[in-house]
Amino acid sequence: MLSVCGFLEKMRGGLLPALICFSLCSGHGLKTGAPPWFAAESETNQLTTESEASFSTQLSMDSLHLVHVKLLAADLLTLTPRHTSPASFVRCGRTVARAEVVGIVVSRDRREKFLRFLVDDGTGCIPCVLWLNHRYLNANSSSDSDPTGEMALKMSEVVRLGTLLRVRGRIVMYRGAIQIAARDVVLEEDPNVEVLHWLQCVHMAKECYDLPLPSA
Repeated sequence: MLSVCGFLEKMRGGLLPALICFSLCSGHGLKTGAPPWFAAESETNQLTTESEASFSTQLSMDSLHLVHVKLLAADLLTLTPRHTSPASFVRCGRTVARAEVVGIVVSRDRREKFLRFLVDDGTGCIPCVLWLNHRYLNANSSSDSDPTGEMALKMSEVVRLGTLLRVRGRIVMYRGAIQIAARDVVLEEDPNVEVLHWLQCVHMAKECYDLPLPSA
């Protein structure tokens, strides 16, 4: 006669797992095909694919992500990041990838491979980075996004404390903070340029940037 201890050992060794499996598959109406986690993963992948397709459709309808959007620091630094490649951001439902800012240089940090500086436009300080490393630029630059190594070195010479600059470039995230990877750095000698940039930002926001995406 099988003892209680022997019965428990048999239950642990294989009989109990078999009973549990049979109960899950038949008693609760689960199919014995694909496991539940596989179905959940497939559904997640389907939603991701649909989201990417929707984003691609939106980009094809909206050309705002192709231009350098005139922004103040208060608007730039509050953009909502979108998890895409390359990086893009959302402003009032519109996709933004590039920006143009104007302000005074209040900080400058020159390294071997890059120049990091802050531009203050009166509404906030905008972190900017200008890549100087020739190997990095040759491997990653493109005609419409990054300057060549020689151009970058020339532009770095105009980045001095107290100077008024116009900076254009791609908006990127670095360690959780928004910054501009500079493509163009232009020295502005007329102080009225900063006021004009303010007015242009307000005008473009009202007439273009804050308007809903045009319907197809």
